[in-house]
Amino acid sequence: MLSNIPIFTLIMILVVLAIPIYLAVWAYKDAKQKDKGAIYPVVVFLMVLCLPFVGIFLYAMFRNR
Repeated sequence: MLSNIPIFTLIMILVVLAIPIYLAVWAYKDAKQKDKGAIYPVVVFLMVLCLPFVGIFLYAMFRNR
C-alpha cells in the first residue's frame, strides 16, 4: 500500500502532522511556566492541537496577559 505513494508525499504528510503537534507541545510547556492554574496548560494544548495555526496565533496574542 505504501509502495504506491511517492516519498515526497509521505514526507509532506509527516511534516503537516508534526508541525501542529510540536506547536501544541511548545504552547503547553510555555503555558505551564506562566503558572495560571492547573487547567490552563491543558486548554492551551487542546486549543492549539484542534486549531493548529489559528490556535497558536491566538495563544501568541494573549500569552502575556
